[in-house]
Amino acid sequence: SSDVCSSDLGTKVPLKIDLLVVSDNFGSKLRELSGELDIDKVIFDSSNSKGNIIKSIAEAKKMNLPYYSVPDNGAFVLNL
Repeated sequence: SSDVCSSDLGTKVPLKIDLLVVSDNFGSKLRELSGELDIDKVIFDSSNSKGNIIKSIAEAKKMNLPYYSVPDNGAFVLNL
């Protein structure tokens, strides 16, 4: 896949992502991305339906993937 980076050894390594913002109900496909991306945290924005956020949070928990839900917790603020 073109989303996976090739190392100098010719092996494929997942692309490192610090924060992945999920919008428009894409979150139910997180598991599909898990082999392609090394994600530190997923942010679910308010364009996702409540039902989709619930399903996506359950999937993130199964994957031990930290997450943040903007509709449930308010604006996501990252202090640099």
